[in-house]
Amino acid sequence: MKTFCIAGRYGDILIALPAFKYLSDRSGQKVRVITSSKFGDIFDGVSYVEPIVLPNELGEEDDAMKKFIRDGHPAKILRWWMAGHKPEEDWKDLPAGKDEVVFRGEKWVLNFERWPNYQTSLFDRTGVPIELMKTLPLVFDRRDAGREAELVKAATKKNKKGLPLLLHNFSGHSSPFAPMPEVMNQLDKWRDKFFFIDLSHFRCHRIYDLLGLMDVAKLLVTIDTSTLHLASASSVKQICYLNHGWSSSVPRGNVLCTIRYKNAIKNLNKLNHFISSTLNT
Repeated sequence: MKTFCIAGRYGDILIALPAFKYLSDRSGQKVRVITSSKFGDIFDGVSYVEPIVLPNELGEEDDAMKKFIRDGHPAKILRWWMAGHKPEEDWKDLPAGKDEVVFRGEKWVLNFERWPNYQTSLFDRTGVPIELMKTLPLVFDRRDAGREAELVKAATKKNKKGLPLLLHNFSGHSSPFAPMPEVMNQLDKWRDKFFFIDLSHFRCHRIYDLLGLMDVAKLLVTIDTSTLHLASASSVKQICYLNHGWSSSVPRGNVLCTIRYKNAIKNLNKLNHFISSTLNT
């Protein structure tokens, strides 16, 4: 079984997990993954990965991790832009093309037909067919029902009227959401119909504990961040705000609609429409 390297962040790992499950199911073996001490705890929630957790509080494939790979632990670095350009690094399978993208401060020439966005590029480097990216399930087979129940209890203790839950998250590290004030102002008009829970305020024991809240919620409104990727492991209905350009994600699961960041303000009516449709089902 091939070893992969993906230090984080959580969103990146969530993109790769369905591929890891697919490879494990086909081989009957756990997939080995070199990861960071900062984000590696997400693998506690799955049985099909054997994590190799290295000290790393950056959540990036740093020099120490690359040295570990070169010193007898060969691994495929999934985030190709972190691999570097040295001959011993694994970056030569970038699909040839004429499209240019500036990513992490460096210019790359890619084939956008094969890699139309960052998410597809990461998934493709696992070796799993790209066409399976939208359909393979995100599976956490080591969820903790007790922790999830405690989280739901704490998050809903002020919901005295028993209103349906509306989860929202407008906080993201890699894809900040500038129109948040306008969108939040529109959402606030629904506070008499829903009980609002801001997921960015929760620091769970494990990020996948949020699935407990998602499973009992009526709706999730999320920007292009880890909660967007995590939601595909739940049946929760989603309204997804997507970053523009090559950095945008491909949401999966029960997606009602997608709205680009740059179109967020002029699509407030669209937001209203889908919130209303959710309440009436």
